[in-house]
Amino acid sequence: GELWEGQKNSRTLQLRNRSKDTHHILEVTASCSCTSTDISQRVVGPNETIELACEISPPSKFGAIPDKAFTLSL
Repeated sequence: GELWEGQKNSRTLQLRNRSKDTHHILEVTASCSCTSTDISQRVVGPNETIELACEISPPSKFGAIPDKAFTLSL
């Protein structure tokens, strides 16, 4: 699709810890400044699910949206 100046697009992702260990999320980073993230909690126990809200808000017309990436640092 296309996004235009001032148009926002957001999604909430469900992330599940399928391991037997508790994980501590130190940082969540996005691939560019027009994307933002908000994570529901930073400590994820075994079989626990958390939410990662992601939003892209381009400063000008993007046209086709390039690939975006989010990185979780444990």
